[in-house]
Amino acid sequence: MSRTLIRFVFPQFVIRLTIVAVVMAVGVYSYARFHRIGAELDRIRRETEIVVAGIGGEEFDALAVYDLLARITEATGIAIGLHNGSGMVVFASGPEIYPAFRERTRQFFESSPHQIEPFASGSNVSGIVRPVSIPSVPAAHYLTAVSDASALEEGLRTLSVWLIATVTFFFLVIFSMSYRVVRSIQGPVEYLQTAANRFADGDLNHRADIPEPREFRRLAETMNGMAGQLKMRIDAIRAQRTQLESILASMTEGVVLLDDRFQIRTMNDAAIRLFRVESLTTPRGEPRTLLEVIRNSEIYDAVLKTFSSGKNQERTITVYTNPPRYMQVNSGIVESGEGNAVLLVFNDVTRMQELENIRRDFVANVSHELKTPITSILGFVETLTDAGSQMNAEEMTRFLNIVASQAHRLNAIIEDLLQLSRLEQQHDGIVLEEFRIEELIAGLKQSLEQRALARNITLLDQYSGNPRVVANSNLLEQALANLVDNAIKYCPPGSEVEIRYRRAAKAIRLEVADNGPGIPPEAQGRIFERFYRVDRARSRAAGGTGLGLAIVKHIAQAHGGAVSLHSTPGTGSTFVLELPQLEQTEDSPA
Repeated sequence: MSRTLIRFVFPQFVIRLTIVAVVMAVGVYSYARFHRIGAELDRIRRETEIVVAGIGGEEFDALAVYDLLARITEATGIAIGLHNGSGMVVFASGPEIYPAFRERTRQFFESSPHQIEPFASGSNVSGIVRPVSIPSVPAAHYLTAVSDASALEEGLRTLSVWLIATVTFFFLVIFSMSYRVVRSIQGPVEYLQTAANRFADGDLNHRADIPEPREFRRLAETMNGMAGQLKMRIDAIRAQRTQLESILASMTEGVVLLDDRFQIRTMNDAAIRLFRVESLTTPRGEPRTLLEVIRNSEIYDAVLKTFSSGKNQERTITVYTNPPRYMQVNSGIVESGEGNAVLLVFNDVTRMQELENIRRDFVANVSHELKTPITSILGFVETLTDAGSQMNAEEMTRFLNIVASQAHRLNAIIEDLLQLSRLEQQHDGIVLEEFRIEELIAGLKQSLEQRALARNITLLDQYSGNPRVVANSNLLEQALANLVDNAIKYCPPGSEVEIRYRRAAKAIRLEVADNGPGIPPEAQGRIFERFYRVDRARSRAAGGTGLGLAIVKHIAQAHGGAVSLHSTPGTGSTFVLELPQLEQTEDSPA
């Protein structure tokens, strides 16, 4: 477990300073003891020299020497003894002589001069042993001078108590000062730690402010500068990320980033919509893999080959949704912080594929539709060329009528194709005008009345709302004419065809309804395609080109509207043409 700054620094600091104080106290005590003992021995040595010089003359007899030694002892407190060559006491001026030399041997005296240190070998005296020659005391070979060390011991004991008290006081002072010093350091450190935690939590606008000491103030300024730099870099990264996310979100292409474990790291909105992804993570919060989100073996194979070869892969695949969609997939290696990754870009080419299919079908249909009348015309022209001189007038007239009919049909197909082309190329819009819808419908009924009467078809009309509309009258009349003409062609005799007009707030609704055979459900989705026929044989027999409803659809789209079909087999069909009306018109006077 980690320690706080006080627990880490304070004990070591105090212990080290205490050890230093104790060592210094021991040193002082040792020095004082050595100095005191040395001073005492020097005093005894000086006194001994004086004594030896005083008793060495012949003018003193033995009693005078003993009396002089006794008086010197009384005056100086130094006990003086005389010893023979075996160390036995010849004279002792004080009782300290006997315990001091009780255990001494001959060798002790043979090593003289010798000093006696106090407290050594259990002795409590200090002294000097030296050889002497006293004429009046010939038995004396050695002189000893000793002093009681009790006073010295008491002084040293007092010194030790004083040193212990000093060290204790010093320890307390060190303890208090060290604690204050560490606390004075810990405060700024804790403040900087709090500031660092706020920086780590994302509060990079916070600033640490420590006026002193200078070192901590500089550290705070460095941290503030670091926070500012981090904020600038994070803001730049966020801006780049936001820009990248905006770019990815605005892309129509799907973008997927996979790591080397085939886990999805990024998927933009287009890819999510494309593959109808509900979640990119598992219930445990882990990234989902490619096959969990996109169950397509072709995509997985492309990613696998990209990882193994390190080369970009490009292919067109089919995504089996409802309806199926065609995707152009490009995969390539990209470097990331966790190793290589694969970037998948999906381009939805379904519309292009559909347009290609439409183009292919259109070319085939145009070729087929044009080939039929051209073949018929060529056949009859060749017949007339080869056998025209042998034909009578009636047969020649019939053949020429057939050639003319096929030529008219061919011309009608070409005209309808040109009309479709013109409608598709009107990028700038069409010319709009305001007119009354009942006048247009009345003219349309009049132009188709004879054809309807020939098939015993009744034409009806119905109006609701403001009759004034804004549209291209020629195109709108052509669209209604195509719808009504189809109803006349394919409804059985005795049927009714009704043209309805309804006006809403910002749109008009034109309906052409009949009670004919209706259109099968499987054909209703393709009824507005070029050259599509529900019954090809019947359509050609009726003289249709297969382009009328396609023209109606393009006319509606040119107006910004749409056309739709509601049909039930056996009950009839209703074609609905809805056009927007952005301009407000008022009823004209009757």
